[in-house]
This record gives sequence, structure tokens and C-alpha cells, in this order.
Amino acid sequence: MRDLIPEKSAAQLVHSLVSSRIDYCNSLLYGVPEYKTDRLQRVQNIAARIVTRSNPDHITPILKKLHWLRIRFRVRFKILLLTYKCLNNLAPEYLTNLVVPRCPERPKRTSTQAKLKLPDTRLKSYGDRGFSYAAPKEWNELPLSIKLAPTVSSFKSQLKTFLFHECFKNA
Repeated sequence: MRDLIPEKSAAQLVHSLVSSRIDYCNSLLYGVPEYKTDRLQRVQNIAARIVTRSNPDHITPILKKLHWLRIRFRVRFKILLLTYKCLNNLAPEYLTNLVVPRCPERPKRTSTQAKLKLPDTRLKSYGDRGFSYAAPKEWNELPLSIKLAPTVSSFKSQLKTFLFHECFKNA
């Protein structure tokens, strides 16, 4: 069937049938060991090969050509997008309450960096995987220019470009 449709249509089908399932609740995968996300990565790799009609060669150039982020970076993308929405009152209140801007007692150079307060966690295996910890941790590592994006669409565009370069910097 793949031979009957153009690559653009195949990519749309994959996005609607496969990527949407991979992205559903993928923020729950934050901090899990890599071997746990390997199966999802294999599904994405197979989907990329189907779209491009590629042989089982190295997947990195194929993902790069399709401009698809690897699973671990898709998870970060989802968390950071949700964090941006929380900071701009576009998310539910119960999530917005979990994201607290850092307010130092004395003015410092980092006070202009739009950083978030990192909560203390008791359990390293589970506490560090929660949104209240993951959101500030990932947000504080972003460049200020991305954090200050005026709209959701510009934030998404800048964030994807940033994560894309980070994902494929050695490729």
C-alpha cells in the first residue's frame, strides 16, 4: 500500500496513526531509563522507514530528514510546552500551581533569567520524575530567548529548533 501514496501523505498518516499514540501522555516517560523508551523509539524508527521507503540503514539521517525528534526529546518538548502554558496562564490551575518562579531574596544576575524554583523531592526514583520537578529542571536549562517567546506558536517553533539541534548535534 505504501507504494500507492506519496511521501507527504504517508507522513500525514503516520502522524495521525502512530505519532499521536506515541505522544499521548508521553510526559509520563520523563526520567525513565532509556531501555524503557527503546520500544517506542523502535516504533518511531519503523514509521520513519515506512514514510521514506528506506532500508534498515542508520535511522539518524532519516529522522533528521523528516525533522522528527527522538522519543526522549519529544518528552522534553511536551513538558516544556506545558510549562510555557502554565507560566502564561494557558494551562489548568492545578498544573499552574506546580510551577513557581524563583524569587531570590537579593537581586542577582540570574534573577533576569526567568528561572523556576526547583522543589525538594524525597524519592529520587519517583519524585524527580514528577511534573513539579521536571518542569523547573528542564525550563531552567532553556536559553532565555526561547523562554521569552511572545506566543505559543513561536515558542513551539523555537523550542523544536533548539531540541532538534540538541538531538542531532553529533549527526
